Amino acid sequence: MPCDTMAGTTDMQQTMTPGPDDLPVAFPELNKAPAMAARLALETEKSLAKLGVAGGARILVAVSGGADSTALACLMALLAKRMHLAAVSMLTCDHGLREESHAEAVFVRALGDFLGMPVVSVSLSINKKAAGIEEQSRNARYAAYAKALQETHSDWILTAHHAGDLREDMLLRLLRGTGWPALGGMPAKDERRRLLRPLLETEPAILRDFLASLNIPHCEDASNLDTRYARNRIRHELLPRLEEENKGISSSLMDLARLASVDRDFFEAETEKALAHCLLSETEKTYFLPMSLLVSLPQAIRLRLYMAAIRRIAMIAGHGQARSSALFQLEEALQMRHWPKTFQLPGGLELNLSRKGVLVEARLE
Repeated sequence: MPCDTMAGTTDMQQTMTPGPDDLPVAFPELNKAPAMAARLALETEKSLAKLGVAGGARILVAVSGGADSTALACLMALLAKRMHLAAVSMLTCDHGLREESHAEAVFVRALGDFLGMPVVSVSLSINKKAAGIEEQSRNARYAAYAKALQETHSDWILTAHHAGDLREDMLLRLLRGTGWPALGGMPAKDERRRLLRPLLETEPAILRDFLASLNIPHCEDASNLDTRYARNRIRHELLPRLEEENKGISSSLMDLARLASVDRDFFEAETEKALAHCLLSETEKTYFLPMSLLVSLPQAIRLRLYMAAIRRIAMIAGHGQARSSALFQLEEALQMRHWPKTFQLPGGLELNLSRKGVLVEARLE
């Protein structure tokens, strides 16, 4: 789990954080690594190649010091020479929410020295008293990713989200009412953020076995057991209950994620083709979708076209979000030719339907 953490710890929890002296004397080359470690490295190489990482790429690895991200850093150290990467560096974010977070940052810097990777350390400012600490942490972390990508001139940032994280994300999305194919969970490739998740089909236990085979220590975040967080409740309570009903639930969820990935690629490509025929005005914060285009599209693409335009205007305006009920109401009005009609969205966005088309507009600053 990414380092969305809580304040407070105990002396016993502090002992979970390894120090520089806990690292082995040396790190092996790929051809001298244990067989299990070498196999996982080669599987990760295939995943990275599929995601578009080629020779000469500059890679930034997000490392919290936990087992998953530590394993990813070690995998990249094994693969850097084989893949002819121009540079591999590490980024660690200290959220300052737990007493041991500073010691974890020290460990990550030591790990970077051990693996021969430069480390960028960032201290994040999180309001511990405000609601939504997980959301705050996530937003601050992604902002740090974007800045570090620029500063290190990296092509991609890699995160260590694995198959367990993917399953949890899928169930979270289901609970939130997410539609298809986003219901299939986080994608392995986020082009906009220049972010890759090459371990999404790797089980977390395999990552821990990989570290054990290399005698590499890692940090343990006690807050990952705290069921006040929705993701932890899904991990420790909901998933075990689902497994009681269906022992193959993990495999079923992974199959669903693979199918969603294929469908996501198709719908994104079709939506982008449609957007090329729409008129965007960043200065006026509007997106016009012409009726001649809309009536030529199947409903599945039209709905995604509305959503894509809304997200773009919300990003430009800095406010606003979609609401599925409004999109279906818009679609019904379009099919019934009930125009002109205006639909209000949260955050000051409007959908204005006329015989000429649909205007997506930001009304409030």
